[in-house]
Amino acid sequence: MRLLGLAHIVFWTPVYPWIFTHRKDYAATPYFAKFVTFYLVMAGISLFIDIIDVALYLLGETGSMI
Repeated sequence: MRLLGLAHIVFWTPVYPWIFTHRKDYAATPYFAKFVTFYLVMAGISLFIDIIDVALYLLGETGSMI
């Protein structure tokens, strides 16, 4: 189950820095700017958890996450 985060890492890690560097472009609409900030926080937390899970899998821990 820990390997499921690999797809998230592969596909969303390149998108995250792109959105982070272009976040100033969204400042014209305050609600969308808040949404982008919320997305960056949530996606950052999720990517962090996925990186830890995949690293643990690669280090040999294949047990359940529960």
